Amino acid sequence: MLQLLNINKKYGSVEVLKQLNLTIPKGELLGLIGPNGAGKTTLMNLILSNLDFEGKILIEDQPNYEYLKTYRDSVVYIPEKLFVYDFLTGLEFVSFILDLHNISSKKIEDKIRILFELFDLTSYKNQLILNYSFGMKRKITLIAALVQHPKLMLLDEPVFGVDARGIIVFKKLLRHLAQTGVTIVLSTHIIDIIKNLCDSAAILYDKNIVLYEKLDKVSTNEIENKYLDLVGCDVDSLITEFESL
Repeated sequence: MLQLLNINKKYGSVEVLKQLNLTIPKGELLGLIGPNGAGKTTLMNLILSNLDFEGKILIEDQPNYEYLKTYRDSVVYIPEKLFVYDFLTGLEFVSFILDLHNISSKKIEDKIRILFELFDLTSYKNQLILNYSFGMKRKITLIAALVQHPKLMLLDEPVFGVDARGIIVFKKLLRHLAQTGVTIVLSTHIIDIIKNLCDSAAILYDKNIVLYEKLDKVSTNEIENKYLDLVGCDVDSLITEFESL
């Protein structure tokens, strides 16, 4: 469904991604991890054709920029940076996002109602977002994304600041979407989320994908240990030293 072929990206003279290759099948839920500054957000923006790059990105066998011209409404992106309009109500914001994607909110009123209930925001849906907590604002962005009908979802730290109930609901909904054929790339620093949710894991480090594994073939401990080896941190030795002080 999504193919990244020989991707190179520079910001000026700074090389961010180099000869990166990755293929994500339809309906796969991929967990993407890597250190701060590794290029995870950049990679998502390349897929969205927001930045110039060298190489080729294919979505359903079409160049991404051509696919997005025709099927932009089939791709949902949740950025790490919170994006809401404070002087809209929660319900108005969701309707606004749907209007941008040419989806009639009136046709899916029941779906919207259920999502507000699932995320425990029913009593706040007609209140201004200005009065929401950070976590509530994040939930509104999740509702606006999940109520759409995407084929591809790019999620950059989507549950940062969300409470336990919201995270559980979000995980269950993502799992359902993947089972119906939606391809999902989830960037997170929380390996336990990847363990409990994703089909596969990829580590982005030193400008490239250095590990890509199906989670039925590798344990979470193996991913954690590989990650720590890559970033050069001997955690066990340092903890032992710390405890001896």
